[in-house]
Amino acid sequence: MDQRQFAAGSGRASYRAARESDVVRAGEGERANDRERKLIRRNLLIGEPVRMDVIVVIFRHILAAIAIVPFITFFGVWFICFGYTRDKKRSTRISMDVTSVLLLGTLSIMVTNVFGSSILYWFVILLFLLAAAWIGREQNRKYGQVHVVKLLKILSRLGFFLLSALYFLLLLIGIGRYMTMT
Repeated sequence: MDQRQFAAGSGRASYRAARESDVVRAGEGERANDRERKLIRRNLLIGEPVRMDVIVVIFRHILAAIAIVPFITFFGVWFICFGYTRDKKRSTRISMDVTSVLLLGTLSIMVTNVFGSSILYWFVILLFLLAAAWIGREQNRKYGQVHVVKLLKILSRLGFFLLSALYFLLLLIGIGRYMTMT
């Protein structure tokens, strides 16, 4: 069945019928699989099958675009949450939590690009771990147990302010270095 005959058919149903008849005519076993692969390669309707590595590359590019300017993501998440919940305070908190995670990845890349080393990034991670230990100790002292969800919320919101300040500081340092290089 060539493309002209397929174009004369109507939609997906005629494509399936044509494909099945071609596979039946080609016979069973190896020849049927080869014939089906040739049909897929012709890009009649379904096109080339999408490989998993292509999906991974697309996903990485989307994450990179979101992480480059995390505050655009902050406002995007805020508007989505506000549209769903109609609660400004809850939308702000959720946006802060999401943005602080993105800021961690962004700062890792920025520190490496600006200073050529990632020691500052690991220092920030160490500060987070020390803060988690201190907050956990205080919760254990006050309540007799550690509330992990509360601990993560506190770290996320404190981290948002710390990481935002570091983001803008590294951004200014990076712009200054770029201007002195040119």
